[in-house]
Amino acid sequence: MSKRYFTIFLTSLAAFLAVSWTLGIHHCDASWNESVLFFVMTYLYLKKYGHPLPVALCIVAGRFLPNTMLAVTTLLVGEEIRPLASWYMDMMSAAGVVAGVVYYKWQHAYVLAALTAVAVILNTLVQPLWFELVQHLTINHH
Repeated sequence: MSKRYFTIFLTSLAAFLAVSWTLGIHHCDASWNESVLFFVMTYLYLKKYGHPLPVALCIVAGRFLPNTMLAVTTLLVGEEIRPLASWYMDMMSAAGVVAGVVYYKWQHAYVLAALTAVAVILNTLVQPLWFELVQHLTINHH
């Protein structure tokens, strides 16, 4: 791996760790923070270096490394896998990366408007539905 891609990976990891505490404040704040952060990070790195696939993969790897390590550790010690509720933050981070790539490829005002509309829908309207579904599944599971 080149130094450039390793730097992107480490920046993504550090960014995730820096904003992960916002999950303790409110889920909506955390999903906005992560989706916007990873959108901006992806777009800026693509503007600087190009190469959408390797840049996006390095950002995703840095973002998901802590979660992957936690999941593997949890499985090894025989505990339950982390709750479904936290998967939403993962999806919002991944959506931010995808949106960054899309905007990099098609830099038009209407593309940015469409991506913004999708972000608003996912971070405000869909999120409560997700948590309601998770609560329903959790109650019916036990």
